[in-house]
Amino acid sequence: MLVLDGVGVVNTFIEELEKHGYKPTNVADVGLHPGERVPAFYVEDTTAHFGWVFWEKFTSAKLRKLWGSAIPNEKGDWAIQIFPTKRTTIYANPKLKMEMDIDRPSEF
Repeated sequence: MLVLDGVGVVNTFIEELEKHGYKPTNVADVGLHPGERVPAFYVEDTTAHFGWVFWEKFTSAKLRKLWGSAIPNEKGDWAIQIFPTKRTTIYANPKLKMEMDIDRPSEF
């Protein structure tokens, strides 16, 4: 939680993210190709969730782009998922883009 001594520090956290190259954006606007991932935070009230923007592969012809939280749910999937159709603000750092195994995205 982004609370210090009972005081919310969300704005301070966001300022620090921006100092370190994380910019406010949304999943649709994060530029990446299948097989790449970009680190990003989703800030919800006073909680910051870390995750990745990436392309999830179902078949060689069916992919979907999403932000998935690093914390899994009870099924082992991403506990929080944000899709490009939502204009939810995330803080992403495209300079930290890296390759990933598109066939095993949960093995971040």
